Amino acid sequence: LPPPAQALTAARERAEHGGSFGEYFAWAGAALYAKQPSEALTASSKALEAWPSHPLSRHSFDMLHNLHQMRTRAYLDLGDLPRAEASLLASLDNQNLAWIIPFPELIAARRLLAMNQRSIVLAYLEKAVPHFPANRDRLQGWIEELKLGKTPALRE
Repeated sequence: LPPPAQALTAARERAEHGGSFGEYFAWAGAALYAKQPSEALTASSKALEAWPSHPLSRHSFDMLHNLHQMRTRAYLDLGDLPRAEASLLASLDNQNLAWIIPFPELIAARRLLAMNQRSIVLAYLEKAVPHFPANRDRLQGWIEELKLGKTPALRE
């Protein structure tokens, strides 16, 4: 991988010239990689604006789920817990579109558990259950562990 600052500059330039969802998505990811959460939020906001014109926007929710997850991580980096929670839960608002990925993203949920934000993680997992029927039992197991005061190992 290129150094974070170099990757960020390249992604930003591509997004500024192209302006597509994918380019803004890549810019947001590069900004997180470069530890620039404010820039990640700027790029992800532009990606959200571009999402309706993306070809997958009518068929699959995975990329939008991942975009909201990036926003959640950026908010956590900035110490904005209320917005992190809202973005985490929004990552599962899929308007009944199909999921290609078999499992919800867990990076932000693990960070929240490390911060002892158990109720936020519980709400996220409960909201995830209907979207990922192939992994319902594992998700339910983690929910039960949280309810029992345990800390589940959130691993795909």
